[in-house]
This record gives sequence, structure tokens and C-alpha cells, in this order.
Amino acid sequence: MIPANNAETASCDAEDADFAAGEAATAAQDIWDECLDQSPESLKCTEEDFASLLEKVTTASSPAQDRSFELLYPENFTRARIASALIDCLWLEGEFRLEDLRLWADWSWNSEGIGRMAAFYNSVRSASEYIYDLGVGIMGYGYEDSEGECVNSYFPALAAYADTSEEEDEDMADKDWEEDDMAPERQWTVGGPDCALGMDRQVWMGDERKCSAVLRDCPESTFLVYLPFDTCQFRLGGSLLSNCLGEGGGPAPVMDDPDYFIDCFEVVRDLVEDGVVLSSRTVCDGGLAVAAKKLAASTGLGISLNVNGLSRAYNEPDRMKLLFAEVPGVLLQFNEADADYVDSQFLLQDVAYYRVGTVSSAFKGVVLEPRSNGVENIIASLGGGF
Repeated sequence: MIPANNAETASCDAEDADFAAGEAATAAQDIWDECLDQSPESLKCTEEDFASLLEKVTTASSPAQDRSFELLYPENFTRARIASALIDCLWLEGEFRLEDLRLWADWSWNSEGIGRMAAFYNSVRSASEYIYDLGVGIMGYGYEDSEGECVNSYFPALAAYADTSEEEDEDMADKDWEEDDMAPERQWTVGGPDCALGMDRQVWMGDERKCSAVLRDCPESTFLVYLPFDTCQFRLGGSLLSNCLGEGGGPAPVMDDPDYFIDCFEVVRDLVEDGVVLSSRTVCDGGLAVAAKKLAASTGLGISLNVNGLSRAYNEPDRMKLLFAEVPGVLLQFNEADADYVDSQFLLQDVAYYRVGTVSSAFKGVVLEPRSNGVENIIASLGGGF
């Protein structure tokens, strides 16, 4: 029989042993603290590294709807996926408006790991809020457990397809949706000329592009325009650039202006239907720089990117943010002869647009023009230049 004092001592020793064992077990586990990750805002990438960085980020980019989910940024990443899916519709033949579209939402999710289900919840909540604010609507959704990476995808169709039977909805979910960057004239089918919504106007969407996905071969008489579809700041958190450099954390673009997205969509769609857009690219994964590289691909032409005006407008001296931040938008090629008409359409809709470069037959690929000097700033303030 153990005396009382000895029993208390034994109990304390047992508690100490349990505490020590718990400490050892905790030390053996991986502990993640996002606060210790270096912020992409302080990435050591310079403009001299632009060519190599652009190559890395372009190689890392994939078809927009196949990209692995950025778990640290569920709300922002979800909205970017929705925005890019809707923007891709702009380039197709047809007569439709943003309000005529519906989205099929799909989550392929690996729930193993701390925080993954919280990210899924935030993704669903953000998707429902953003889609509602855009006036688009959800035609259906799908969810499946996955042992791989988490993926969140969105596929657009006309509203008429939302009024289908359950069996037809399942067929829509099983459809092999694909965007082929190597064949710019081939796009997934989302409608047809026989699709009507019972309105006082005909609404349809074809499967061919209205404007090319690569540069048109008339370089000396054209210019490039960039339209970000949100008023948020350019930030690198969750971008392909930060992933390629092995960095994490830091703020991401916060897309919170659906009304502005609607205005941008309307004016760009009008320009596409008018036939004045020579070529176009959706800006999202990889940012403006990757969109420019894909636009110039396989043409034998080059793009000279000038983001000095964009830098002044946003008061952002870090041009790497402007080039690689993933703010959804569009990159468009126009004829100089249409410049006045294009300017008037943008001004009437009250959306910001930026001339970001020129096309050249003297080189291939994308080059970055140097920073503007004081003289260029004076010229720009008088209404000239970029």
C-alpha cells in the first residue's frame, strides 16, 4: 500500500510523463504557420529577370479550369475562376448578354488535411454570392471526393440549357469540356443558332471564335488594350509567379466589384460583335504578361509591352505586380483606324482601359519596354503616349 504523500508524488510523476510524451508527439508533427512564409510582396524578382520569369510562369499555366485550387485564398481564387469562365464566352460568335448565361459549378475535392473543408465552405459561399451579384445564376453543380489536388471549375452555357431535365443536367456534367490553346479556332460548344429563350430578341451562342486568339498580321497599324474587369489592386498572393518562386502568403487581389465586371463585359461584347476586335485573350492565370505571350504565340510577331500608364493610374511602382498579378480581364488588339470609335465606346461605358503595347514584326515573343522618364510623363499628361 502506497502512503498518501507517495501516491500524490506518483500521480504528479505520471502527469509529467504524459505531458512530456505529448510535447514529443507535437514536436514530431509538421506545424504550418502561414505568417512565417515570405510574402510575395517582397519577392526578389527584377525587370531584368522578366524574360526568364515569363517563361517559367507560362510553362506552369494550364487550361484555366484545370488549375489546382489555391487553398490559402478560397474566396479570391473562386471568383477568379468564375470571372475567367465568363470572359472566355466573350470571344464566341452569337448574340447574347451576360444575363443570358448560366454556370455549371464543379468541385473535385481532397478533404484530407487541416483547413481543406473550411476552404471548400468559403469557396461555395463566395461562388454563390458572386454569381448572384453578376446576375448570372447557377444551372447546376457537382461534387466528388478526390485523392489528388483540389479543383474548382465553372462551365458556362445559355440560360435555355438551365431549363433542362435532371437527366440532361447529368449529361451536361459528364461533358468533356476543354479549351485548346494550341488550336485557337476550336472552342467547347455551349449553344447553337437554334437556341432561343422566348424573348423579343434572338439569343444564341456558337462554338467558333468571332475574333482570333493570336495576333493578326498587320503589326504597324494596330495597338493593344488591357481592361482589368475589377477595380481591385494588383497583388501577387496566390499567383503562378509566387508558386514558381516557391513563395506563399501575402495578400491576393480582392475582387469585390461585380457591377464593374458587368460594365466591362457589356462594352467588350459590343466591340466583338461589331467586328473591331482583331484578336483577344482572357487575362487571368499568369496575369497580363502570360496573356500577351499566348497572344503572340505561333505568329512570328512580337509584342512590346508598355505598362507605364497602368503604373501611373494605379500608383504602383512595382511593374512585376502589374505584369503577373492575376486580376481577370482582357487583352485586345485593334486597328489604329478604329481608335476613335474604341475610345468612345469605353468612355460611354465609363470603364478604364490602358494601351499597353504595340505589335512588331522585328522580333518574336514579348519584350518589356523600359520605365518612363520625366519627359514621357509630361507628354502623357498632355494627352499623348501611353
